[in-house]
Amino acid sequence: VADSQTAEHAYGNALAAAIAKNSQNKYANTLITVDNATAAGDATMLKKLVPIEASYRALVADLLKVPVPKTLAPFHLALVNDLAQTADTYPGIEVALSDPLRGLTALQAYKALSDQTSQMLINIAQALDKNGILFKTDEPGALWGLLLAAQQP
Repeated sequence: VADSQTAEHAYGNALAAAIAKNSQNKYANTLITVDNATAAGDATMLKKLVPIEASYRALVADLLKVPVPKTLAPFHLALVNDLAQTADTYPGIEVALSDPLRGLTALQAYKALSDQTSQMLINIAQALDKNGILFKTDEPGALWGLLLAAQQP
């Protein structure tokens, strides 16, 4: 969509709402599930990853529906791509016990993509802040201020 403070404000709220809707501590739950399955030597425990993968895919689908201001489009595209690629690591993670090399490779990719996603969210928060986009505490977009505050030393 065309760039404007209204469009950026709506984008910040829509993006934050989509993230909140599809948030289930995916990163922590993924690592805990893999750790538990590895410690128990029980590959069936890795099936608990299926709903987490589905949540990533749902988030990607929701983000594809968000109207994006042109100046934020590169960040949004990178974010969507990172999240889609993250979801694509799950089939490899799910076979970690039967195919350790594939599982480890998938986990390494998952970690790298998670780091990229975090950085992209920070980039979006900084862009919104730089453009003077402010959110009320009762808006989903209030998340951006919290994310920036967490970056301060």
